Amino acid sequence: MQQNFINGFTHELKTPIASLRLFLDTFYKHELPRQEQLKYIEFMKRDTERLADNVEQILYLGRIEDRSYKGEMSLVDLSKFMESLIEKARHLHEDLEIKIKNSGENWCHVDRKLFEALVLNLISNSDRYKQSSSGLLEVDVLGEGAKITLSFKDNGIGIDKKFHKKIFKKFFQVGKSAKGSGLGLYFVWQVVKMHKGNIKVDSEGKDCGSLFTITLPRVKFND
Repeated sequence: MQQNFINGFTHELKTPIASLRLFLDTFYKHELPRQEQLKYIEFMKRDTERLADNVEQILYLGRIEDRSYKGEMSLVDLSKFMESLIEKARHLHEDLEIKIKNSGENWCHVDRKLFEALVLNLISNSDRYKQSSSGLLEVDVLGEGAKITLSFKDNGIGIDKKFHKKIFKKFFQVGKSAKGSGLGLYFVWQVVKMHKGNIKVDSEGKDCGSLFTITLPRVKFND
């Protein structure tokens, strides 16, 4: 499994590096019109962001697995926080339509950086495993009683039911053709657990999309 991780993570790093090399080589060898330059610069920005996200995820995971680390918690309105994260994600995933709805203010304690990485990880998965060039992800924030339910529902390739209990395990990947390092959903699970929450996945199988549901403790204020 560790070898699968090394292969997967190396691939995750090499892909944007190869892309950056190609774009830089193009700049070096050709005189490009300004409009073309701006297009390639935007591509390179995305590749550097992808590299940074991959490295940051490994560093975060190392901190989380250190049991003494409890996170840098702050009180946030998860509805507004999610709206800001979705806006950022739309810029990074232009071929994925992302819709969000919420039930008003929903306050909870989160580590902002870790939770942002969690959300962007789930969104990246929806983009990576979409069925067509234009996928759909629906994000819902619902506060009820003592808990907040955060759901991510997509119309992607789906997940076979036999993998539902395994998918959050470290280094686990669905089949040899799986993309990524095998750490993404393990990272998500660890972050949710650190926030004293729960996460589950539902999918009817191949080509039926996936639903990831996270529940978190909700902070209620006295009227």
